[in-house]
Amino acid sequence: MQRDFWRDCRHVTRRLESDLLRRGHAVVRVKTQLMALHRRSARQPGKSDPIDAHAVAMAALREENLPIAQLDEPTREVKLLSDHRRNLICERTKLINRLRWHLHELDPELVIPVRGIRRYCVMDELAERLTAFTGVVAQIARDFSTGAGS
Repeated sequence: MQRDFWRDCRHVTRRLESDLLRRGHAVVRVKTQLMALHRRSARQPGKSDPIDAHAVAMAALREENLPIAQLDEPTREVKLLSDHRRNLICERTKLINRLRWHLHELDPELVIPVRGIRRYCVMDELAERLTAFTGVVAQIARDFSTGAGS
């Protein structure tokens, strides 16, 4: 897991912090006092974001037991459910693509509507048509079409 270091200015960085947390990054809260020593030693005239970023990183690496930002429980649960749904959709898409490839190998003339594999009547018809084919590819396609592949 990647660690991102930001100064403890939650009133300014609240949106950034929540976006990073939702994307799975660990966010450590660093008080500005912990960065002062490094910033003073590297200071140049004017504002310096690179120096400030380096000071935050150095303080975060140097200090132990810094507070770690976390999503509140309802937000975390929604994120987990959303991630789980996205993973299921990706798996379904992979299975559909594999089935389409096997069907194309068995019968290049077979035309299946774009979203047809999502419909039970289309899947029932495919399962029936696949009984006419033999071999490993046909068996795998039958497994996918009857749900054994998922």
